[in-house]
Amino acid sequence: MEADYYICMGVTYTDKYEFPEKRFFWASSNNFTFKAFPALCDQHKDKVDEYMKDPFTGNPALIHIKEEPEITPEEEEAKRLADEEAANKPIDPLASTEEEDPNA
Repeated sequence: MEADYYICMGVTYTDKYEFPEKRFFWASSNNFTFKAFPALCDQHKDKVDEYMKDPFTGNPALIHIKEEPEITPEEEEAKRLADEEAANKPIDPLASTEEEDPNA
């Protein structure tokens, strides 16, 4: 819609003859600078087929699937406790801020 994409695959056999490594690259017709595809996030593997039914727009900055960090119940509880502790901590109005004193 906005620009064309060029996709290529490179195969590396160095020290991997039986199982060569495949790497995929893409470039836009706007600049022809090939860049490696980022690794696919495990969180979205099941949703890729669902979201990739629409044609590519030609805009590499377009985010099809927003990555949300996965938080375990233990991490969530630790964050809640840290937030609660920070809220209960008395504030010293005379204390140096990090901007004033990075070593504070």
